[in-house]
Amino acid sequence: MKEKTTGRTGSAWGLFAMALLLAVLMTITAGRAGAEVNPQPYDRVIIFGLDGAGAKIQEGKTPNFDRIFGDGAITYEARAPLPTVSAPGWGAMLYGVSGIVNGMDNDFAGKFHKSNKLYDSIFKLTKEAYPDAKAASFANWWDLNWGLIERDCGIYLYPDKQIEPPKEDITKKVIDWLEKNDPKLLFVYYGELDEVLHSKGFGSKEYMEEMTQEDEQIGLVYDELQKRGLLENSLILFVTDHGGDKKSHGGDTDGETKITFAAAGPRVEKQGTVEDVEIQDVAAIVLYALGIEQPENQMGRVPKGIFPGVGGGERKASLLTERYSHFSGIRSAETGRELTIPVSMASKVVYYEDFDGEVKGLNGKKELAAGLTGKGLNMRNSFLKTDIKQNAKWPGMSIGFWFRDEGYSSSGGDAVFVTDKKWTKGQFKGFMIALFDDAIQVNIGSGQAYRKDLFWNLPPDYRGKWVHCLTVFDQKTQTVRLYCDFVLVAEADMIPNKASNWVPAKEIFVGQDTSGKYSCWMNAEMDDLIIFNEALTPEEIEQIRAGYEPYITQ
Repeated sequence: MKEKTTGRTGSAWGLFAMALLLAVLMTITAGRAGAEVNPQPYDRVIIFGLDGAGAKIQEGKTPNFDRIFGDGAITYEARAPLPTVSAPGWGAMLYGVSGIVNGMDNDFAGKFHKSNKLYDSIFKLTKEAYPDAKAASFANWWDLNWGLIERDCGIYLYPDKQIEPPKEDITKKVIDWLEKNDPKLLFVYYGELDEVLHSKGFGSKEYMEEMTQEDEQIGLVYDELQKRGLLENSLILFVTDHGGDKKSHGGDTDGETKITFAAAGPRVEKQGTVEDVEIQDVAAIVLYALGIEQPENQMGRVPKGIFPGVGGGERKASLLTERYSHFSGIRSAETGRELTIPVSMASKVVYYEDFDGEVKGLNGKKELAAGLTGKGLNMRNSFLKTDIKQNAKWPGMSIGFWFRDEGYSSSGGDAVFVTDKKWTKGQFKGFMIALFDDAIQVNIGSGQAYRKDLFWNLPPDYRGKWVHCLTVFDQKTQTVRLYCDFVLVAEADMIPNKASNWVPAKEIFVGQDTSGKYSCWMNAEMDDLIIFNEALTPEEIEQIRAGYEPYITQ
């Protein structure tokens, strides 16, 4: 239904000193404006979502939208996240962070459950705050209920199998459910408008007609809520994920990025104009309305113009810029780079390459470039074939390195940092750490149909600066953890099988997949690659960071 977006071994380590470098942890500042808890919470929040409606609502025949929200707070200038496709948009609404930060992507949403365990959806947070409350999501885009919302958060999901029923069926199921349930949080989603966008064009006659039909469905649900007395002390919201450009979307034109947001209910500004809304703000609005404290790691905030005297303040423009920092230089190359790591960690090192001496296994054009200090791997045309194979008997594995990306410019796929498999199919057995547009991607495949993908979006200003990436594969806890500049930024469950099901008997490659012929290259340098045969603890990762600290400058 939705548009796709498309060496050296460590034998000499022991107690030896190792060269490492970069990144001091930035202090996390205090909370932001707009995160206060509502002293007079609503009994329930109802969200209507129309996929692909953009700001066209103001041009259409939508009598039910007009009667529900006409006296409420509306804007047609709200902003969708980039890329302007469905999973990042609805993911941002659900989790209060930009979609790719939470790993929401159309290519994966329908295949895998939401992965990043560091963030909770508005549904999960609602159920935690009100364990006995009823909540539900009705959506005729299968991927939304399957891939974006936690399957174990204790809410009712329709459909709960891989079907995409028509809008009339969604409406009937909502009405049937309301006969026996008073929701604390209800999400009703209609997706056919996006299909018409792709087939007939954004704003076409057929598109506008479909919008009117979906407006009719909203009216039927609203009337049922009214009939059952469920509008009293309720907040009603209208949200969409993106607009369009002709028969497509995904770009940054006004038609694609401008979206409609509306709110109605008691204590909502009468005929108010909502100021400066982004779709991740919806999570903050829902939590505020229900009297639930907003998690500190959310990016959104309650905008001005919805609730009298509430909202505004600065939004977290990038969660990353407050979670960690990255740097552009070192204090002095002449001061040396000798750095001792603890005995307990040195014994876990199975591979280390600083690219400053003889580099074994160098392939491609065999070029080095300026590194963090000394030399680094030129990932534009050269790669490394190590003599290290992951062992299924290892209790885990940790891979760390520095990289400096000058701009993602290759074509053909996701550029590889480190892997032990061919990267033509994510299901292949093994792991892969890559650059996916401006996000770090970690993939694990079982060799059959199963794959796990974890994403973390890099900050807007990361290019041209050195960033440390460390991935921990923990067999004991069956989790994958991603650290950027030594701060945990993403965590996901591993494949729910023993390690041998995803550990191939192949050497680890750097800058290429194991074929050595993958078409996508990275416009970047790498330095100080290190591989451990255990899952590093947070305390050990902090020790590595502290070891770099004397040699870096902000």
